[in-house]
This record gives sequence, C-alpha cells and structure tokens, in this order.
Amino acid sequence: MEEISGWSKHEVVGRHPPVELQLPLHGNTRELQLLRKGGVAIDVEIRTAAWFDGQGNSMGTLAILSDVSERRTAERELRVMMAGARRELTEARADRRFRELLEAAPDAILEVDRDGRIVLLNVVTEKMFGYSREELLQRPVELLLPQELRDAHSTHRSTYWNNPATRLMGGGLKLHGQRKDGTRFPVEIGLSPVKSDDGFRVTAIIRDISEREEAEERLRAIQERYT
Repeated sequence: MEEISGWSKHEVVGRHPPVELQLPLHGNTRELQLLRKGGVAIDVEIRTAAWFDGQGNSMGTLAILSDVSERRTAERELRVMMAGARRELTEARADRRFRELLEAAPDAILEVDRDGRIVLLNVVTEKMFGYSREELLQRPVELLLPQELRDAHSTHRSTYWNNPATRLMGGGLKLHGQRKDGTRFPVEIGLSPVKSDDGFRVTAIIRDISEREEAEERLRAIQERYT
C-alpha cells in the first residue's frame, strides 16, 4: 500500500486518512482511480470486506488494493490499435506497431473467426495455456476450456454471433481455463467484435485471476479469524 499510494506507514497509521486515501470502503470488487501522494491518479482494483472481532463487534473494513494502471493503459491502447491499425494493415509501420502492442500486452489475447477457430494469438496466450502457437492456430477456441464446458460454449458462441457486442472484463461471471497439462485456473475474459476483410471476428482478452482469488481467500480467512 505504501508503494501504491506514495504514503509511508508512519504518515497515516493512527490518523484520519488524507483526502487521497479516503476510499469508498463498501461494495464488491471494483475499479476506481486513486490519487497518489502528490496528486497523480492511478487505476486500482479494490476488494473490501467487513471486519468484526470475536464478539461480533464491528472493527472496521479490510481492503486489498492492486495497482492495475499499467494493465489498463496497455488494454486501452491495444483496443484503440486493434480498431484503428487494422484499417491500415497495408502499411508496414502500422502492422509492426500492432504486433508490438500485441506481444507487450500483460494478458493473453487471441482472435477467433466465425467458426470458432483461433486465427491470432500473442505469446502470453502460449505461456498461460502451455500450448505453442502452432498448436493453437486454426484450432477451436474450446480447446482452452474444461472438457465439460466445450459443447455449451460452442452453442453460446453461435448465439453470440447473432448479437456481437463488446463485453468488458469481469461482470461477475465465474470462468475457468484449462492448460495443456489439464490443470484449471480462474479467468476473466473481455470480448470485442472486430470487422475484418473476411467478416467479423472476436478478440478475446483473457486474464489469469488466480492471485486475486488467493488474495480474496486470505481476506476471508482473516475475517473468519476475527469472528
């Protein structure tokens, strides 16, 4: 928290928080902008929970904050580039910049055609799922899902094409991916329909949220300890 906010522990502990640290400590997981010491705004993700003592008396609020500013900046820039650069792919410079952004993104990114085949992916996708690029290209995207969910996803994908729309990360959906070795892990997925020369495709941004869920589990354990 000291690194994220710019405030040292001795400056704030035991005192009313400075205006920059007066956060809305209620509700579920959400994103907001935090003003660092000095006034610089950064994007953060905040998860909160009520804190009680052993007698059930309220002790305040527990909060876990994550700095997501770099991830959000990269995500916004990537979306702009994927919308704009594709109109200029005949220019080598635009294509090179698009590839640079794709590979520099912190999340797995892949593009799927109308038949559900993977036609584009970045290196993070390979690392996250344990497949090589050659093993994924032109393969059904359902390969990255747990076996029992693949048929349902194929049906869902067909329905999505009837009304393709941008879907932001999160949304309360409990989703899981499956690696090549069979292990499963929790993910968040953002979807964006993209118009290409051969029709619409869908760009998926996939985020591994294993660390976040572990942090939430630690938060729940702290709650249980004090109830």
